[in-house]
Amino acid sequence: MSETLKKSEVKKWGYRQPVILVESQSAPILFGDPAEQAYMRGCNTTTKGDLVVTDFPLNRLYVEGYLRDILGFDLPDYLVIEQTGAGCLSENLLDPTNQDCLKKMEQYWLLKGRQPKLQFFNVTEHELSLVRALGIESTCGNPEMAIKVGSKPGFRRLCEGLGIPMPRGVICHSLTETIVAVSALLTEGKGAMIKTENGTGGTDLKSNVVIGKVDEVTRKLADFDGFLGGEWVVEEKVDGEDGSIHVFVQDGQMAEKSFVLGAISADNSYVGGYFPFEPSDEQIGMMKMVDDILVPALQELGVFGHHCFDFKGGYFLEDNVRPGALDFIHGMVVRIAEKHFEGKSYAYWHCHVATSGSTNFERVYETLSEYLDPKNAKDGCVAMVSNQEVLPFGRSLDLTAINFGDDASVEKAKEFFTELEILAKEKL
Repeated sequence: MSETLKKSEVKKWGYRQPVILVESQSAPILFGDPAEQAYMRGCNTTTKGDLVVTDFPLNRLYVEGYLRDILGFDLPDYLVIEQTGAGCLSENLLDPTNQDCLKKMEQYWLLKGRQPKLQFFNVTEHELSLVRALGIESTCGNPEMAIKVGSKPGFRRLCEGLGIPMPRGVICHSLTETIVAVSALLTEGKGAMIKTENGTGGTDLKSNVVIGKVDEVTRKLADFDGFLGGEWVVEEKVDGEDGSIHVFVQDGQMAEKSFVLGAISADNSYVGGYFPFEPSDEQIGMMKMVDDILVPALQELGVFGHHCFDFKGGYFLEDNVRPGALDFIHGMVVRIAEKHFEGKSYAYWHCHVATSGSTNFERVYETLSEYLDPKNAKDGCVAMVSNQEVLPFGRSLDLTAINFGDDASVEKAKEFFTELEILAKEKL
């Protein structure tokens, strides 16, 4: 398989129909955290005809100076609602204070004469309530079923019923069941993990924890601080190459072919990714399982939209019933490729870069501006910045190094990334 992506294989970026983007960070561990609520990824992949809803104004230099003027992207419309102290954007929209905004969202599409769908990041009970309040369909199809499939126990049940390979595991509902399940794995010399019902973000966000001794179970369960859920999974900790299989299910009849992206993890947590990924024969077989088994099952359940299946080695780990973090990166890279490097092969390396503290896109732009303009790309290399709104909270810079050309490769993109990382750490 080629180390580069040819034009005929370019995947679509963005969304497949007009959307109202409500990028609500509503997973339990994210709810009510101002820094987590600032993650706004999808504005990079929306375009003219879409509507982006936020409860804070997005950085104008990023949106207008970078996305519009430098990258040449067509921008969506924006609707900024009032913050009411709610824990996430979806809940904020449902506050009586913002009822006029709900009407604006409905009227916006009447004026456009187009039928939109609601596009979320997380799909939880908050988004289910918003779907019902607006009477507008979501790209995820049936939100109740999306919530079930997106949980760790729900995905395990689905895979076990379909014969899809997963690490050995047990769904638990009590301390006693958890101790028995962990003990069984440790007795056989296996590593053990506990995964919360609706976790996200890996170990960093208390989505999972590794267990080394049975007598650690009680303390580790308590460490989840109420985020464990009503049921959870004890699972064998497996080794192997990290990656994610991505697919878009349009509806009950149509779905796009899956593709794979390489993932970078640290301490069982996502920190980045790369493309192209060289899948093994085993992983090619896993992609076929997605296309031939999982997608038809999801269509039967009415669970549509973006799916990001994380895997390790030959095992499926979970289904993010939404665009995965790398979907936004990949979509933005493809959009840049179509706009500025049509027909050229490309590769990229994406990862978090820690900053010395609170910063903003203005400082990032001052530091990296000469590398951010595709028109000035040197040796086929250009940088890309995303997730700009989290920088004032001291969160890491999301940085992507892209390499275009006939000899484009992940190795060259990674080398360029290392140069940018050194510069960013010196200045930020």
